[in-house]
Amino acid sequence: GDEEVPAGAVAVLTTCSVDVLSHSAVRARNGGVLFATCYDPDILKTLADADGAPMSVTVKGDDVAWEAVDASTIHGATHAGTGASGRGLVPAGIKLEQIPFCGKFSVPLEEFQAGVVGAKARNTRALNESLGGGKIPDWIRLPRSMVIPFGTMEHILKDPMNKSVAAELAQLTATVDDSSEASLTRTLKACRMCVRSLLPPPDMLDEIEDAMLDAGMEPPESEERWGNAWAALVAVWASKWNDRAFVSLRNAGINHSDLRMSVLVQPVVDADYAFVIHTVNPSSNDESELYAEVVMGLGEVLVGNFPGRALSFAVKKAAAAEAAGGAGGGPPPLS
Repeated sequence: GDEEVPAGAVAVLTTCSVDVLSHSAVRARNGGVLFATCYDPDILKTLADADGAPMSVTVKGDDVAWEAVDASTIHGATHAGTGASGRGLVPAGIKLEQIPFCGKFSVPLEEFQAGVVGAKARNTRALNESLGGGKIPDWIRLPRSMVIPFGTMEHILKDPMNKSVAAELAQLTATVDDSSEASLTRTLKACRMCVRSLLPPPDMLDEIEDAMLDAGMEPPESEERWGNAWAALVAVWASKWNDRAFVSLRNAGINHSDLRMSVLVQPVVDADYAFVIHTVNPSSNDESELYAEVVMGLGEVLVGNFPGRALSFAVKKAAAAEAAGGAGGGPPPLS
C-alpha cells in the first residue's frame, strides 16, 4: 500500500497489523504521526461516529486515549508545532545540493563517501571497517558491495547517444500534471518509461563488470543477463518518478529535479529468514534496548508490511554483551 502519510494528518488508525520496523511505521514516527492498530469493532464504531469532531489523543505505552475538545484548542496546538508532535518533519522549502558526477561509473567499497554514494552504502563501509579483519566469526559474512554513484543518470543523459531521450524527458518532466491522482499517475509513468529507454555509454558495462569482480561478485554471464541487469538499473533510476517519491518531495517542499540517485549493488541472499534490528527501541525510545523483527523470506516482506505479523523481540544491550562474553551462561533475556 501507500507508505506516505497524508498531508496534514496527525494520526492514522488501521484495522491491520503493522510491523514496527516497516517503512510505513518508520515514516509515521519520523513525521511525528500517531500510527495505531485497533481490532475492537466497538471502538472503531465510536470513532467513526465522531467523524468531523475535534479530538485530543494521548499515548501512554501501548495504550491510546482520546477525548473531545474545543476546536480552537486544536487549532492553537497545530500552529504551535508541526505534525502530531513537532518532531522529525522536513522544513518546507529545503534545497538539495545537486551532486555532480564523480567521473566514473563504479565506486569500490573503500571509496564509499558522502557526496558520491548514499547513506546505506556508507553504512556498509562502516560495518566492514568495524567488524572486518577477523573481529567476528567466519560464519558471519559481511556484504560484498559496489556502487553506481550519484549523478550517473544525469551524466549519461548528456551522452549524444541519449540525446533524444534527454529531450523527451525534459519535455515530459515539464508537463507532469498533479491536478489529480489519475493525471499524476499517467504523466509520471510516461517519465519512467522514457528513462527506461536510456542506453549505456561505451565501456560503462565493462567498468561495472570489473568493479563487480573486484568486489567478489559474479557479474552477468551472458548478453541476455546483461540486458536484464541494465533494465534493472534504469528501473531504479526511473523510480525517481514514482508517485510516492514525487509526492513525498512535493510535500516536503523539495525540488524534484534536485534529487540524485546512487545504486548500491550487492548479491541477493536466498534467505530462509530476514530481520531488521534497531539499536534504540523505537516504541519506547529506550537507548539501552535493542528491538528486532524477523520474518520468513526476504526483507521486503518486513519493510513492505506484507500481510501477517513479524516475530518481534527486545533485549537489553548490557545483557547481550554479557552473554556474548560468556559471563551470562546463556542467551540474554528477550521480551
